[in-house]
Amino acid sequence: MNIQVTFDKEYYLPGETMNAEVAIQDRNNEVRKVRINLYGRETVRFKIRSGKHSYTAMEEIDLYANSITIQPVEGQNIYRGKISVIIPLDVAGSYHSENVNVFHGIEVELDQKWKPDQRYYYPTDVRNLYNNKITPIKTETKFVTFELPQNVYSSGDLVKYRFILNLFEGFRALRLDLFRFILGQARGEGYMNTERISTQSVDLEFQKPFLLPKRIKTIRGINFQIDYFFKFVVDRALKKDYTLQIPIIIQDRVERFCPSCGAQITGDLYCTVCGNKI
Repeated sequence: MNIQVTFDKEYYLPGETMNAEVAIQDRNNEVRKVRINLYGRETVRFKIRSGKHSYTAMEEIDLYANSITIQPVEGQNIYRGKISVIIPLDVAGSYHSENVNVFHGIEVELDQKWKPDQRYYYPTDVRNLYNNKITPIKTETKFVTFELPQNVYSSGDLVKYRFILNLFEGFRALRLDLFRFILGQARGEGYMNTERISTQSVDLEFQKPFLLPKRIKTIRGINFQIDYFFKFVVDRALKKDYTLQIPIIIQDRVERFCPSCGAQITGDLYCTVCGNKI
């Protein structure tokens, strides 16, 4: 059995039309018919602990779908089909983790003559962008003034920041932590988790940009949300640390180019080549 699935784009954005072609060569004449399912599905699962026992709560939701049944080419054991679907504007992009999975792609279902039916899965990539939500951030507290040129970044970006300490006392160290916050629900049960995924020491004189990890992103589904925030920490010896949380949005990395000069946009509010506002 030889199955080939081809999508018309490397990745898709919500609101776009996803087109795919499927070709199957049934060399041993084992297939009665072929069903092609093009769909998106959100799955949330997590463990619930109750005393000494635990169980897994799981819930699946179909986001969109289209299906066709294809017949063999006359006189040959070859099946060919084309299928398309419009991706909803508010759909969550592709994502995979221990607790959350958002699948976009094709399921090939083979109705076989003398064997159990077989299913094969071929994912594609749907990405989320939040460029319409870009705004600068400036937060002031009694101990620090912290600024970011924008609140939306792509995974793998270098984040430039600026801070001024308003302290009149000593401290042991400064650092900037990046945290991920996950909130989910399944079958009436709730799940919440916060974890630090990256950290960087901070210097008063040389405020080195923070490198975001790759393959992370802010994402919101029907039964879950994943958010990120910086925590600026003033480590005080023998005293409670001063901390400040700064929420940010991390989007999929998608190549963008300045409409004025054509240079690739790297995530800032302005083109670094010509200065044009993005």
